[in-house]
Amino acid sequence: MLDDFLLFTGTHNLCQENDRVLLALSGGIDSMVMLDLFIRGGFKVGIAHCNFQLRGAESDGDELFVKNKSDEAKLPCYIRKFETQTYGREHRVSIQMAARDLRYAWFEELRSQHRYDRIATAHHLDDNIETLFFNLFKGTGLKGLAGIPVRQDHVIRPLLFAGKDQIVQYAGQHKIAFREDQSNLDIKYNRNLIRNKILPLVKAINPGFDRTIISTLERLNESQKLIEYWVAENKHRFLHQEGGHVYLDKSFLTGINSPVFLHEVLRTWGFNYDQCRDILARKEKRSGSLFYSDTHVLNIDRETMVISSNIIDRNTGYRWYEPNDDIETRFGKFRKETVSKEGALKSDDPHREYFDLTRLKFPLEIRLWKAGDRFIPLGMKGKKKLSDFMIDEKIPVNLKQRMPVILSEGSVIWFVGQRIDERFKIMPDSLQILKITFEPIHDQSV
Repeated sequence: MLDDFLLFTGTHNLCQENDRVLLALSGGIDSMVMLDLFIRGGFKVGIAHCNFQLRGAESDGDELFVKNKSDEAKLPCYIRKFETQTYGREHRVSIQMAARDLRYAWFEELRSQHRYDRIATAHHLDDNIETLFFNLFKGTGLKGLAGIPVRQDHVIRPLLFAGKDQIVQYAGQHKIAFREDQSNLDIKYNRNLIRNKILPLVKAINPGFDRTIISTLERLNESQKLIEYWVAENKHRFLHQEGGHVYLDKSFLTGINSPVFLHEVLRTWGFNYDQCRDILARKEKRSGSLFYSDTHVLNIDRETMVISSNIIDRNTGYRWYEPNDDIETRFGKFRKETVSKEGALKSDDPHREYFDLTRLKFPLEIRLWKAGDRFIPLGMKGKKKLSDFMIDEKIPVNLKQRMPVILSEGSVIWFVGQRIDERFKIMPDSLQILKITFEPIHDQSV
């Protein structure tokens, strides 16, 4: 098994000889076998143990066991107790998800603080099979069927080659001590039901199931990687960002017309497969349709789909005091500069405008537009509601909710990125000119 372990870590480039690897040890048989293999393989390791305080004295016993084993091996050991149930209630997630969130966040903190190169968890082949069945039963796509990734950022899973039977046999041969977690036998948890009831039936039908599933998982993983690679290489053809919003070209989707492809693109922003199927069905029929994920909103516009953050605090406002100061806001950075009349060059950049400084009263106010806001658009004579102006300009619905304005003494001087107010433009007798440049926040996930 040691040879298989070294071959697997080498083939998948999980860690190098001189890497420092942080091992996630629960004290169970899987993680204790992983520890033994890393030590026998000559790697530099440290140990991290999470006490989730879910099993009373048993949890404390696991903690003490791991601490004693790390002392025997003279290895650095990091232990933390977590208020798992409290975290789960506060974040409205299951106990399993709470434990997952807590441990991976802490592992990454340890890795960065103590300069480890990798974080190793003891997931094995049977865990991978359970994940495949679990995802299949609840409904999933190719990514869910591909199972647990061998490597994900700094996290590696060097036991995915080994079945549970192989791990148990190795532990017996090398007399490896471990702690038994009785909760793994409780079939009220779906994963335990799959592990203890369904998989034994599957292996009774096909005794060589472990070997065949390795090949299947590998092909599924490679297929998923191919899709991800294609999207990454081609997204510049159909995606672009502007002003913190993401635009998706509808005409490009017409040629592909695949919810699988669209989901691969949109899952970055939290949209699910069923939504992607509905988006494709409506993309040519209903301009203005809105779809929401937990973090973003997608608007089907005339020629594009517009993705924006749906986390908005309309009460956020800023005071801008001095003519030559810059100001950072949640909308982006605003830069001010006094220039000569000759320096007030005509610009096609909608994020740079010039104003007659003598007509402005400081402090200026920066905020999102509100219902009832009016201004006199440059080139016009009468006042117009900003809401009506946006309708005339055919601004997509979700962008309308995220557009800032700058005001002087309550009057809108600039509907940012759209139009300045006629009353504050440069006049022939203007002596002092203020240039304002807006640098919107961009979505770095594109």
